[in-house]
Amino acid sequence: MNVTRLEVLERLKNQNNGVIPPEKLVHEAVAVDHPFHNDFTWDDDAAAHRWRIHQARNILRVYVTMIGSGEDAKSSRVFVSLSTDRNNGGGYRAMVDVLNDDAMYATLLSDAKDDMVRFRQKYAELKELRGVFHEMDRLVTEPESQAAVGVQSA
Repeated sequence: MNVTRLEVLERLKNQNNGVIPPEKLVHEAVAVDHPFHNDFTWDDDAAAHRWRIHQARNILRVYVTMIGSGEDAKSSRVFVSLSTDRNNGGGYRAMVDVLNDDAMYATLLSDAKDDMVRFRQKYAELKELRGVFHEMDRLVTEPESQAAVGVQSA
């Protein structure tokens, strides 16, 4: 198959009223010469294991509703994945432990800033978010010590 990955995606988009169904991409990519073939795990045992790991991550993304009612009620993550842990095999930590450890807190704040940058890139075309982007830019470029103090005192 001598087409580019972009050509494949454009064709699928055009064939499906502007939407690319993931199932159709998987169905096509079975062909060994398909541009996306090597992006998939074709060994069913390995794919099943990866899927179970994905399911475990979803389980660990638990939220707990805090005590309170109306506007006072809020949800908070119980577990969080830090980039430093992901770089060393992965895993989740209790949010309460992260918030009470200066080094882990700094990593979480840095991870949040990285997420802000990705969010801004993803939604850069939405003019309604310009004010949000301005504030995010300020936080991302703010020195770590000032940002940490601001977050803890809020």
